[in-house]
This record gives sequence, C-alpha cells and structure tokens, in this order.
Amino acid sequence: MMISFGDVISESWPSIEPFLDVESLISASESSRSLRDLAADPATGKLKASVVKVDCFQRAHEAYNDGLNNWKSAPIRIPNYVPRLLNALHFPALRRLHMGFPRNRTEWNGAEGLVDGAHSSTLPILADKVGAASNLEELVLHVNSLLPYEEGGGLRGSLDMLGENLAGALLARNNKSTPPSCGLRKLQIFNEELLGDGLHSKFSSDFLAAMVPVLRAGVGSLEHVLALCGDMPSSNDRLDSCKNFFSAILHLRRLKKLQLQLKSIHSPLLNDLIDASTTLTSFPSDCIEELSVMAFRPRSQEPQNPIHFSHSKSIYPFLSLLYSVTTLETFSLLVPPECWDEESIAELNHLFNGSPSLTSVVIDFYGYEDASGLLLDYLASFLERKESTSGLWINLMHMGGLDEESNSFVALRRYKFYGRDGGHCLCKDGLGTWQFRMCD
Repeated sequence: MMISFGDVISESWPSIEPFLDVESLISASESSRSLRDLAADPATGKLKASVVKVDCFQRAHEAYNDGLNNWKSAPIRIPNYVPRLLNALHFPALRRLHMGFPRNRTEWNGAEGLVDGAHSSTLPILADKVGAASNLEELVLHVNSLLPYEEGGGLRGSLDMLGENLAGALLARNNKSTPPSCGLRKLQIFNEELLGDGLHSKFSSDFLAAMVPVLRAGVGSLEHVLALCGDMPSSNDRLDSCKNFFSAILHLRRLKKLQLQLKSIHSPLLNDLIDASTTLTSFPSDCIEELSVMAFRPRSQEPQNPIHFSHSKSIYPFLSLLYSVTTLETFSLLVPPECWDEESIAELNHLFNGSPSLTSVVIDFYGYEDASGLLLDYLASFLERKESTSGLWINLMHMGGLDEESNSFVALRRYKFYGRDGGHCLCKDGLGTWQFRMCD
C-alpha cells in the first residue's frame, strides 16, 4: 500500500508541532498544503502555535539594527505586528508565551512610525484572548513598558481581566481531572519602570494584584516563579495586593524554584513578603530546591555609608518556614541589617542542618553585627559536615561584630576550608566587615 507524504506528515506532526514557534509554523505551513492544514485550527483557521515570543522594545530594536528579519525584529518591521499576531493565534494550542509589550509600528496619513500603543491595543487583546489558553505551561511577562500609563488606574481594567481570564482558563483545565504535573509550571514577571535619574524604579501593585488569581489557580502545578520588581509602588492604591501576591506564592504546593528580586533594600515589598510569611507555619511544598530573595543596595548609596531603615521587619518569619525543608540545594538572601536579629540567626542553623543537599549559600548581612556570637559557630559546624561535598559554594558577606577571640573565629582564620572544587576562607573586606567566601 502506498503511503502518501500527507500521511507521513499527519503521523509525525504531533511530535514536531510542540517545538515550533510562530515563525517556524508559518514557514512550515507555506511549504505544503498538508502542513498548512495541520498548522491551522480547522474551525477558526487560526495558527496553532505552541510557542509565542514577543521581545520588549529594546531587544526588538537591537535585532532590527543587527539586520535580523525574524520574530525578534518583527514588531519594528511589521505594522501592528503584535495585535495582529494575537488575533491570529489559536490560544488553546499555546504552551509557552513570552510577552514584552513593545511599541507598535503603525501607519497613519500614508506614513509609518513607532508608537507606544501596547497599553491600548496589545494588552486588552491579550487580556481577552488568554481566557482560551487552557494548556499554557510557561508564562513570561515584561510589563515595564506599560507602567508609564498606569496613573489613575489606567491599566487596572485590562490587568484585572488578564489575571481573571487566565486563572479561569487554568481552572477549567484543572477541572478536567488532569494530572498534577499538567498546567502552568513556570511564571516569570518583570515589573519595573526605571525612573529618569536612572537610580530608582517603580512597580505596579495593580499588576501584582492581577497575578494573584493566576498563582492561586496554579497552586498545584507551578514549579518555578521569578518576580523582579522596582523600588516603590507607582501608586498607593491596592497595596494590600502585594502581601496577597507573596502569600499566593508561598502557598504553592509544587514549588521547586523561587527567585524574588527587589531592586532596592528600600522596597516596601520586603515587608510584604515577611508579613505574608506569618500566614503559614511551613512551606506547603516538599520539593523546594532553590530559594532566592535579593533586595539590592541602591546604586546611589556608597557602600561605606550603609543606610539603616527603622521600618524593616525581622526576616525571622520567612526563615522559620524553612525549618522542615529537607530538599533545598541553593539558598540566597540579601536583606537590610535591620532584618537580622538573634532569632533570625538561630534559624540559619536550622537551614544549615535541615537540608542534606544544600551546597550553595549566599547571604549578604549588609554590616549586621552578630551580638549572639553564634553565626560562626553555625558556619563552622556546617562546614565540618560538608568538608567532602562536591560543588560547595559559600559566600557570607559583610558580617559585622564578630568575636575575634571566639574558638570558631580562630579556627576559621587559621585554616582554609577546602571542598573538592576549591577553597573557602574567612577574610576582611574593604568595609571593615568580614566575609567567608571562595578564595585562591
């Protein structure tokens, strides 16, 4: 019996299509009628793309200047590319969506130009269409370019619709008795508008509020969450949503990797995270492998003049959630010195003892002076157990007030701790504080 080319394509297409982005899908559909029939939904005629990526304007412009005629530069080259793309997609087929909301190339009066239209065109269309994205597994949203239009709640309606519609799509899939491993597994959000001084930035509390129902809908499927947020809220509305956002993250039952990046230790979001931590006694997830909370020092602040904030709360409630965690491999924490106290330092001992697979620890104390004198004791005990561990990476920075006559201090100063992949040592940094780090 003769086997036609169309039969071969039809049989192999299900294993090929999940790896095709929009450009590849269009190219494939133009190569043969058989592929064209497979690439489009028969009922609507729309593209069944599983991967859609739209870069932010800066990256799209760089690709255009480099002469790349592909999806990266498409928003710069093709009039109304992103709105037209969204309207042409069959959203139930979508598995991975990366959206950067770039400027649109638009035609008017016979001329073309780039305009900031994402807030009034791309965002509302996405908010509407995403309600059909019931098979979405990975979502990356860069809303930085939308934030200048947030004043007065200008984005609230579209953002709320985005969150509610996507959550509805995810819950509809959950109601079909799909396995726990199915559903949205990866969520990354970039929520920062750099201000004119180049030193400070804003974040949208409306956007964080919109992500709360999405996180709750993904409570049994989300494995990786990354959130990068600016220094300060763009408005004082809905600030309670920030605590709700972190609470929804901490309640995720299958979380493996959490990365929170706050662009300044000034950020009120750190306290929101700490407050959210008080609503739990432990992490619901029993498979956390990587945990990172970084509140960065402002670039305008001289390191030799650390700023102290009376409003900073103790990090203890967050650290206490790790008491029963046994799967952690990588831990990073950068918080202001006022977040540390004796209770918090004691929780580090539980962290060091509780996870047998822990091999990477990065903590910046920002000059905190350990009055308890126990920090180095905990570190020395941890190193004794890890002496033969492969891949060990320890970097404890800006430790102040160490008792230089304590047994642990003397012992750590006398010898270098060598793991299989390099040595660590206790040394003084240029700020007069101490650091335990990889050394030559």
